[in-house]
Amino acid sequence: MSLFENETPVLLDSLDVSNQNDLGSYALMLGLTANYQAFTAPAGKQAVKLHSVKFSLGRMGTVAGTLVAKLYAASGAFPNAQPVGTALATSDPLDIATISAAATDSSGILYELFFTGANQIQLTAGTNYCIAIEIATGTFYNPNGVGVGAMIDWDLEDNPTHYGNSGIKSGNWDVNPSGDLIFYLYATT
Repeated sequence: MSLFENETPVLLDSLDVSNQNDLGSYALMLGLTANYQAFTAPAGKQAVKLHSVKFSLGRMGTVAGTLVAKLYAASGAFPNAQPVGTALATSDPLDIATISAAATDSSGILYELFFTGANQIQLTAGTNYCIAIEIATGTFYNPNGVGVGAMIDWDLEDNPTHYGNSGIKSGNWDVNPSGDLIFYLYATT
């Protein structure tokens, strides 16, 4: 009997898209290469393995490139947790050209990125992690100064509704304790 016999994905953690507000999105573009959400793998559950993550995304302009989701170990306690070290797992790539153009700063659509093969790692109950969406390939520069890339929807209120914290990567990882990424993280048991 396999530890992961039930391969039906279950929702492990999330911040529902209903929490998205008109304060908008962060863009993945030149200089801003990743966004992340910190979370804790639930304690008291049977062993789970990483399956997929959904993010609320919108495309800005005409862009060629791919995005990936990456799982990192977290350093620091909430609300100051941030990714540390190299990625523990990387999703299959998502072609940015397949992302619908965003009509506004808060009109993203949910897109799912899948962890396959050796990237379907087992999560340790009670352990803090960071799930990030990052630029994998492509050029995100527009000489006219108009933003091109992908927008990621957030809840940017002063009272975040997720227990973890979020952040961005612009050279280094930076914590954003006053907002949360819209995400749905799935695992199999």
